[in-house]
Amino acid sequence: MHFDEARAPVKETIRQALAGVGLEPNAMQGQVYQQMMALCMELMVERQIIEEHPAHDAGGDSDPSYWRAYVTSLPEPPDTMNLYSELDKLLYTTLLEQDLGQMYAGLVEVIATALTHLAKRMPGTFRAPPRKAVEDEFFFILSRLSYLRLIPYIDLANAALPGEHNVKIHQVRTLVVQLIVRARVSSVSALDACVCWCVRVFACKHTPVGTCMRGA
Repeated sequence: MHFDEARAPVKETIRQALAGVGLEPNAMQGQVYQQMMALCMELMVERQIIEEHPAHDAGGDSDPSYWRAYVTSLPEPPDTMNLYSELDKLLYTTLLEQDLGQMYAGLVEVIATALTHLAKRMPGTFRAPPRKAVEDEFFFILSRLSYLRLIPYIDLANAALPGEHNVKIHQVRTLVVQLIVRARVSSVSALDACVCWCVRVFACKHTPVGTCMRGA
C-alpha cells in the first residue's frame, strides 16, 4: 500500500487536505502526512468494502477491493499505545519522555477530517468512521509499516508468531509507575535504577510484579 497506488478519490482528498493545513506534498512533513494518510484511508476503505462484499472472488476483475488478500490476512491489532490503560500510558510516556498520543494527534485529526470528505466522494461505498476508529487504525499501521508503506512480504517477515505480539506491555503495577514518576523529580540515579529494573524483565514472558515487554 502506498499513495501512488491509492484510489483516485483518496488521492484527491489527501491533496485537498494537505493544502488545507498548508503542507506541500514535496516537503518532508508533507510527504510523511501524504503517505500515512494514504495508508490509513485506503486500509479503512478496504475494510469497509470487504465487510460489505465478504464473498467476492478475490481474483476477479470486478472486485471493488484492491488489497483483499492482504487485508484479510492481517491479524488482530496488538496492544498499541492507544489501547493501553492510563497506568500503562503513564509508564510509557515517562520512560520515553514523550507522549506519542499527543505527537500524532494532529495527523490523526487531519486523517479523520479527510475521511469525512472522502465519504462524500464515495457515497454508498464508504462511510466516515468515528475518530477513535481512525486513531486505532493509525496505531495499528504504525505497528506494521516499513518505509512509510505497508508491504505484504516485509510485513509478513516482521510479524510475530500467531497468538503473540510484536511488542506489548503486559502488566504495570501502580507502585512501579509511582517510583518512576517520583524519580523524575527527585534524582536521576533513582530513575536509572527504575529503568534498569524494567530492562531486567524486558524479555520475560511472565513477571510477578512490574512491566514485561517482549519483541516478536
